[in-house]
Parts: sequence; structure tokens; C-alpha cells
Amino acid sequence: MASPSKTILITGGTGLIGSHLAERLLSLGYKVRCLLRYPDKRRWLGDLPVEVAPGDITIPSTLPDAVRGVDAVVHAAALLNARSADDFVRFNVQGTKNLLDACVNASPSPARFVYCSSQAAAGPSPLDRPMTVDDPANPLTEYGKSKLESERLIAGFRNAIETVIIRPSAVFGPRDRQVLLYFKAIATWRIKPFFGSPANRVSVIYVADLVEALICALVAPADHLPAYPVFVADPQPHTWAHIAETMEKALGRRALPLVIPRRVIAAAATISELFSGRKVSVFNREKAREMLASSWWCDPKPAIDHLGWKTVTPLKTAIQQTVDWYRSQGWIKT
Repeated sequence: MASPSKTILITGGTGLIGSHLAERLLSLGYKVRCLLRYPDKRRWLGDLPVEVAPGDITIPSTLPDAVRGVDAVVHAAALLNARSADDFVRFNVQGTKNLLDACVNASPSPARFVYCSSQAAAGPSPLDRPMTVDDPANPLTEYGKSKLESERLIAGFRNAIETVIIRPSAVFGPRDRQVLLYFKAIATWRIKPFFGSPANRVSVIYVADLVEALICALVAPADHLPAYPVFVADPQPHTWAHIAETMEKALGRRALPLVIPRRVIAAAATISELFSGRKVSVFNREKAREMLASSWWCDPKPAIDHLGWKTVTPLKTAIQQTVDWYRSQGWIKT
């Protein structure tokens, strides 16, 4: 897998992680194919010279052509919000199985399957130490449960295809719209909201660093591949207070701390669901449950040891680069 002449199939290529991964692989000389449900909606892929494979992981008949002739697959597509647990299972679990079935039935089969899971599959960490690969998983949401079920499903394919399961912590960086809201709160409203104690610790990962970890998962020798999911995060955990302060400095803004009571967050999530109508509520009771967990701290040492992943951008630099990109796009006007 070390040769840049290889062809990599990416699912979720129009999203935050997939589009950055496509750019980086192309810069290294790889050929990139992206599975797109809507081939005309390239979003962040823009004019990148990627091959488009029309298809949908929930429709098995569309997948054989997509995996034919590729050397490896990075499965980054995921349903993040849904109206029901069944929807999460249909896309995140069954969709993953459909893609794996297509891979192992291809001739030749892709050599490696890299799965971009989530820290949500493991659940929150103890207060006094990071979550490790040896800790039992305890996902708080249906999304997290579906990612964990997908991980267990992938384990059953290890005899048929090389697999690597990556669990990124909270991802941020250019093109991200979720953490953007926090930047806007500081830049526009001059507040820095805290969901629980500002001293709560959290692991984060800059999207460029996550991309490097995914590439390490593609090129690592087969005998180095971990037989279990590995966390990918900045080895240094940060408190919410420190993250907010770093954002303030990057934005050149001072903001007032606002600790939001648990009952207010729970009530707001319920109201958001009630008024979402037919749309899927982005902020709901499950998201509130994750936000209110006291610690989301994980240990990335196995990823470093097994995959040889070393790239970690300092938090200050990563946040400044994110702010600069937001300003260049007009997403933040300060």
C-alpha cells in the first residue's frame, strides 16, 4: 500500500474528513475515487481530479463497480443525525456491511479497509484518566451505538480483508460547521458557553492530523495493524476553558464565560426536537447527553505505536488556521 500509484476509494468524500483526505492523497500522487450518492453535488471536492463512482452504501447493487480495481477503501461516510435508531442502523451498520460484502466479493479484492468510526462508539471517559482500548465501550447515543455495532461487524471480516478501525475524537478545522458555532459565539456574541464545568477535559483532533492518521492506516505494514479500534486525538487533553481561551486569542476577541445549567440544556434539546418538524433536529436530547458528559478524554498511544502516526498540530496553530479559513470564506466576520 505504500506506492502512490495506488487507487483509493473514499466514501463520504464530499464531507469534512473525506474531502481533506482526497486532497491530501492526490497531493501524494495517489489516484482517488469517491463514491457519491449525488454525483453532481461535489461540494468540497470542487474541481479536484477525482474519479466519481455513482452509488449509495444502502443500495448494494451500486457498489461492485465502485470497488472494482481499487487498492484500498476508506469508509468515512456516516449518518450523524437521524429520526430513529433504525435509520442509524440502516446507513451506518447495514451500509458498512454492504460495502464490505462488495469488497470481499470483488476480484481482485481491495487489500485494505479503513473505517473512520468515532469516539462516540466508546462513550465518555472516567474523570481521572483517558479512555483506553481496554475499557468497555459505553456509547450514550444511537449514533454511537451504530458506530460500535459497525466496528464489531468489521471484526468479522478480518480473515477476508485487512481492516483498520480509527476512532477520531472531536474533529475541527476548515470546512467544519459544528464547531463553527462556538467560534461565532465568541466572535459575534462575545460569550463562551460551557456545557458543564469549564474544567472538563476533552480530546480533540485537527482534521489535517486525522487525515495523516488515515493515511498511516493505509500504508502501515500488515503485521503492524491493530486488531482493535484505536483512538486518534491530540495526545494532550485540553479543558474547555483552555480551548475557549485559545479561540479568543485567535479571534482577537474577549468573551464572557457562560456556564449553562444542565436542566437548561436538556430543555433546549427537547424544544429543538419539538420544533424541528419533519427535519432531523441537529441539536436533540442525544446530543445534549453527550455534551453533558463530564469527560471525553481518550488515549491515542496505540495509533502512534501501531500505525506510526506522529503528526499533531499544536492547538494554537490549528485553531488559528481554522479561524483564518473561516474569515477567508466569510463565515466569521471580525
